[in-house]
Amino acid sequence: MLGRIARFFSSTPVQLQNEIGITARTMSGGSPEIATFAAGCFWGVEHIFLKYYPIAEKKGILKTSVGYTGGTATSPSYRDVCTGVTNHAEALKIEFDPDVVKYDELVGE
Repeated sequence: MLGRIARFFSSTPVQLQNEIGITARTMSGGSPEIATFAAGCFWGVEHIFLKYYPIAEKKGILKTSVGYTGGTATSPSYRDVCTGVTNHAEALKIEFDPDVVKYDELVGE
């Protein structure tokens, strides 16, 4: 899905700011899986995913959250991150139903 966009993955926890979605539950009642993407502006990346996997159409994405990953500041502001001083990347966390959409499909393998 995002094969055309450069990706940066980090094991550093994502600091979330805003969330879009519903209480995450899979179609089968199991636990959702989580994928984190840092590929530039989090709003643009979120827009692309929700365009192809609208939450209302139940195409697999249950909830999205945006925030920052990596970096040195504990609670960076958007302005701080945009300056590049904190070394954070804007990130999108996606909770998805693996019974509906596979991780490989989201990544665009």
